[in-house]
Amino acid sequence: MTDEPQSQSSAADEPVTEERPAAAGELPTAQHQTTPDETVKPPREISEPPIVVTPPVSTGPPIPPPVPPAVETGPQPDPSPIDKVTALIDQRPEVGVGGAFAGGIVFALILKRLGR
Repeated sequence: MTDEPQSQSSAADEPVTEERPAAAGELPTAQHQTTPDETVKPPREISEPPIVVTPPVSTGPPIPPPVPPAVETGPQPDPSPIDKVTALIDQRPEVGVGGAFAGGIVFALILKRLGR
Protein backbone atom coordinates (compact mmCIF):
# COMPACT_ATOMS: atom_id res chain seq x y z
CA MET A 1 0.00 0.00 0.00
CA THR A 2 1.03 3.56 -0.68
CA ASP A 3 0.65 6.63 1.46
CA GLU A 4 -1.29 8.59 -1.15
CA PRO A 5 -4.70 6.88 -0.72
CA GLN A 6 -4.50 7.25 3.05
CA SER A 7 -3.74 10.94 2.83
CA GLN A 8 -6.69 11.44 0.44
CA SER A 9 -9.11 9.50 2.63
CA SER A 10 -8.00 11.31 5.79
CA ALA A 11 -8.49 14.65 4.00
CA ALA A 12 -11.93 13.55 2.84
CA ASP A 13 -12.95 12.65 6.41
CA GLU A 14 -12.20 16.15 7.69
CA PRO A 15 -15.20 18.50 7.87
CA VAL A 16 -15.21 21.29 5.33
CA THR A 17 -15.95 24.77 6.65
CA GLU A 18 -17.40 27.54 4.58
CA GLU A 19 -15.87 30.94 5.24
CA ARG A 20 -16.99 34.36 4.09
CA PRO A 21 -15.79 37.82 5.09
CA ALA A 22 -17.84 39.56 7.76
CA ALA A 23 -19.60 42.77 6.75
CA ALA A 24 -18.87 45.97 8.65
CA GLY A 25 -20.62 45.94 12.01
CA GLU A 26 -21.67 42.28 11.64
CA LEU A 27 -20.92 39.91 14.48
CA PRO A 28 -19.16 36.65 13.61
CA THR A 29 -21.52 33.68 13.46
CA ALA A 30 -21.07 29.95 13.83
CA GLN A 31 -19.68 28.26 10.76
CA HIS A 32 -21.58 25.46 9.04
CA GLN A 33 -19.56 22.29 8.78
CA THR A 34 -20.39 19.66 6.17
CA THR A 35 -18.90 16.28 5.48
CA PRO A 36 -18.75 14.75 2.01
CA ASP A 37 -20.92 11.78 3.00
CA GLU A 38 -23.54 13.86 4.84
CA THR A 39 -27.06 12.64 4.13
CA VAL A 40 -30.45 13.64 5.41
CA LYS A 41 -31.87 11.03 7.74
CA PRO A 42 -35.64 10.88 8.32
CA PRO A 43 -36.81 10.55 11.93
CA ARG A 44 -37.04 7.00 13.14
CA GLU A 45 -40.31 7.40 15.00
CA ILE A 46 -43.33 9.31 13.75
CA SER A 47 -45.26 10.93 16.56
CA GLU A 48 -48.90 9.94 16.85
CA PRO A 49 -51.59 12.64 17.03
CA PRO A 50 -52.95 13.12 20.55
CA ILE A 51 -55.98 11.07 21.46
CA VAL A 52 -59.09 13.22 21.82
CA VAL A 53 -61.39 12.12 24.60
CA THR A 54 -65.05 12.89 24.00
CA PRO A 55 -67.22 13.62 27.04
CA PRO A 56 -69.50 10.80 28.09
CA VAL A 57 -73.00 10.88 26.63
CA SER A 58 -75.75 10.92 29.24
CA THR A 59 -78.58 8.49 28.75
CA GLY A 60 -81.10 10.69 30.56
CA PRO A 61 -83.74 12.86 28.89
CA PRO A 62 -82.39 15.61 26.62
CA ILE A 63 -82.07 19.07 28.12
CA PRO A 64 -84.64 21.45 26.58
CA PRO A 65 -83.35 24.74 25.11
CA PRO A 66 -83.73 27.82 27.33
CA VAL A 67 -87.03 29.66 27.07
CA PRO A 68 -86.70 33.26 25.81
CA PRO A 69 -87.96 35.92 28.24
CA ALA A 70 -91.52 37.09 27.79
CA VAL A 71 -91.89 40.41 25.95
CA GLU A 72 -94.82 42.60 26.87
CA THR A 73 -96.73 43.69 23.80
CA GLY A 74 -99.09 45.99 25.57
CA PRO A 75 -99.71 49.61 24.59
CA GLN A 76 -96.53 51.63 24.20
CA PRO A 77 -96.39 55.13 25.67
CA ASP A 78 -96.68 57.96 23.14
CA PRO A 79 -93.57 60.00 22.50
CA SER A 80 -93.41 63.31 24.31
CA PRO A 81 -94.11 66.55 22.39
CA ILE A 82 -90.41 67.45 22.57
CA ASP A 83 -89.52 64.12 20.90
CA LYS A 84 -92.06 64.84 18.17
CA VAL A 85 -90.63 68.33 17.50
CA THR A 86 -87.06 66.99 17.50
CA ALA A 87 -88.01 64.31 14.98
CA LEU A 88 -89.75 66.93 12.78
CA ILE A 89 -86.69 69.25 12.87
CA ASP A 90 -84.41 66.31 11.96
CA GLN A 91 -86.55 65.59 8.91
CA ARG A 92 -87.18 69.22 7.87
CA PRO A 93 -84.60 71.71 9.21
CA GLU A 94 -86.42 74.71 7.70
CA VAL A 95 -89.13 74.22 10.35
CA GLY A 96 -86.51 74.82 13.04
CA VAL A 97 -85.28 78.00 11.33
CA GLY A 98 -88.85 79.30 11.00
CA GLY A 99 -89.48 78.59 14.69
CA ALA A 100 -86.36 80.48 15.71
CA PHE A 101 -87.42 83.48 13.56
CA ALA A 102 -90.92 83.51 15.07
CA GLY A 103 -89.48 83.25 18.59
CA GLY A 104 -87.17 86.19 17.91
CA ILE A 105 -90.08 88.40 16.76
CA VAL A 106 -92.16 87.48 19.84
CA PHE A 107 -89.22 88.27 22.11
CA ALA A 108 -88.69 91.66 20.39
CA LEU A 109 -92.36 92.59 20.88
CA ILE A 110 -92.19 91.70 24.56
CA LEU A 111 -89.07 93.82 25.05
CA LYS A 112 -90.76 96.75 23.21
CA ARG A 113 -93.74 96.66 25.58
CA LEU A 114 -91.53 96.43 28.64
CA GLY A 115 -89.54 99.46 27.48
CA ARG A 116 -92.56 101.81 27.42
